[in-house]
Amino acid sequence: MENTNPPDTVRAICINPQAQTITDVLIPNNDSLEVVYKLLHCESVQLDVYAVEAPHYMYVDEEGMYNENCSFSLNGYVYYGAALIFCKALDEEKEYADCTLQLHSIIKGVVFYDQMQTAIEKATGLGNGHPANN
Repeated sequence: MENTNPPDTVRAICINPQAQTITDVLIPNNDSLEVVYKLLHCESVQLDVYAVEAPHYMYVDEEGMYNENCSFSLNGYVYYGAALIFCKALDEEKEYADCTLQLHSIIKGVVFYDQMQTAIEKATGLGNGHPANN
């Protein structure tokens, strides 16, 4: 498949649990984290290597745990805050490469906070009307 991105940009996938969206985004192909901070609406990120396979990685809002209802799970791992999935370039001259993961596979693997709560309530019977919650 031919790369149709604007010059010096690469495809990444942004997960926004507050808006409950998962979208393709273009990021500049440089080593600055400023665009990551702007996309994730944060000031610091942590690098995650568990939910996606190398050479893909994920930046996660390091302070996301302080935002209520701002969590999601991906492939069985739970995260707090927004995330950006990217691909590390094998070429030393570039920081990133196009993310080759399919958007629909990420959408299929993500469960947002309220969906997790509903599943837990159904599985345990501990919904709002349950005596244990009163």
